[in-house]
Amino acid sequence: MKFQYFTYFLNPISQQSLFPDQRDKNDILMGIMEKKMEYKHMKSDMVYVFHRKEWKYLHGKLGKKSSIKRTLPSDHDFVEHVDINYPYCNLLLNLDNDAETGQKIAFEYNSVVFQSPEAQIKALEKQLNTLLFSNGYAISIHPVVDQKEFWALAKKYDGKIEKLIFTYAVPNLFNLENELSEDLKQSGQKYGITNAAIEFENKAGQLIIPENDPFMKQSAEYTGKGGGEYRLKVKGMKSEISSNKNVKTKSIEDIDLSTDDKETFLEAVNTIFK
Repeated sequence: MKFQYFTYFLNPISQQSLFPDQRDKNDILMGIMEKKMEYKHMKSDMVYVFHRKEWKYLHGKLGKKSSIKRTLPSDHDFVEHVDINYPYCNLLLNLDNDAETGQKIAFEYNSVVFQSPEAQIKALEKQLNTLLFSNGYAISIHPVVDQKEFWALAKKYDGKIEKLIFTYAVPNLFNLENELSEDLKQSGQKYGITNAAIEFENKAGQLIIPENDPFMKQSAEYTGKGGGEYRLKVKGMKSEISSNKNVKTKSIEDIDLSTDDKETFLEAVNTIFK
């Protein structure tokens, strides 16, 4: 199997509530994800089904409704018949609050089922928020990416970059002790924000992205860990370059998520999140 990796942030959306939910925020999320969800994404009928929870891991399956038109053989007078099919991908959550390993999502990458896993994750995020808002929380999901790719792009397009946008999830989840993390933490407490963004622009395409600059280094690290995203607008290119197209992907052989054996399942999921 092949997996892509994301980080999720679960934040309160209100400082005060008449009827505050006393449960841990991950328990609230788990309570929602232990139930079947059916929703629309674009023109597709999506279905999420809970499979199991073991220790700190939750396993579900995300599928979409499709139909296959078949023509029956001659003894059925070549009648057309439509079969309904639900191809799916495995979805795993690490619910641990540990800054290094927890609040992670591993989503099976199968382009036959979903050409854009990131788009499906964002659609699931939207559906989860329709259910989380009433509990006073919002979820924000971002891809884990290779930090080196950011600097490679900055070097490759040096002298052609018109715009750089960083989007950050709030608050700091990674226990990074730097100025950016502290600013995000304080802004979250002061303004109640769940996301923040900053934009740099030079319309002539001469935007400078110095590799030794503390702010740029901290932003590349934060977004690389799944704390947000970056977008680059390069002179002469119609589309922006987004970190969402550079999701960390890993292939893992010989794992069985359908096993009934708890230890075998945990061993498989530990390998996936390793």
